[in-house]
Amino acid sequence: MTSDPASNIDEFVKTLRGADMPPAADGRGMVNIYDDEHDPCGWRRERLRRFLKIPRDGYPLVLFVGISPGEKGAAVSGVGFSSKRTFMEAQDPRLKSVGEGTEWISMNGDGVAPTEPTATNFWNEVGPAFEGSPLPVTWNVAPFWTYETKKCIRKNRSNLLPIEAKLGEQFLNRILGMFNFDRIIAVGDAPARVLRDNNIDLFQVRHPSYGGVRGFAEGIGRLMNDLQL
Repeated sequence: MTSDPASNIDEFVKTLRGADMPPAADGRGMVNIYDDEHDPCGWRRERLRRFLKIPRDGYPLVLFVGISPGEKGAAVSGVGFSSKRTFMEAQDPRLKSVGEGTEWISMNGDGVAPTEPTATNFWNEVGPAFEGSPLPVTWNVAPFWTYETKKCIRKNRSNLLPIEAKLGEQFLNRILGMFNFDRIIAVGDAPARVLRDNNIDLFQVRHPSYGGVRGFAEGIGRLMNDLQL
């Protein structure tokens, strides 16, 4: 990590909090899950701050990159590839410390889903693989919740509009500048395209959703071989 890491992380989270979203169009929009309107008590910001400040000394330091927060996952927790269950039922004390003493709110006010399949499948593989190594950092190309409106209800949307991807790239580059990553892992085709478009070297694994659990597990196996672990 670069010099004065705690200060860098605090400033980063502050910048996320104040980020302006592109205007919604044709029922598609983006929500800042870290701003005062959607995170009024700052619990998502606090969990992200704690997660990024976990000590990560040693080899390998890995970044997993997704495309955008899931409505029942990172849009609730504030941390990529995670849900409430990721932290509240974690066996790894590093993960457990992120959620302790915090409150949980959903994006639509209908209660908080305790888990998300992607988050569960992700940590089922990544957790044991990196048990004796620095905890990986997780992030999304667009760190804000993207939605489309159907029958007056906002639904999760993972295909980013160009303006949304451009906004997200600013924060992705900040993350890349705050840590000295040994590997950057694209989880799925969409983040892989963005990373390649930005000339960022990457290792790609299959996304665990839509029947991809086995392929994701195989990808993590290939990654561990590549890292010689």
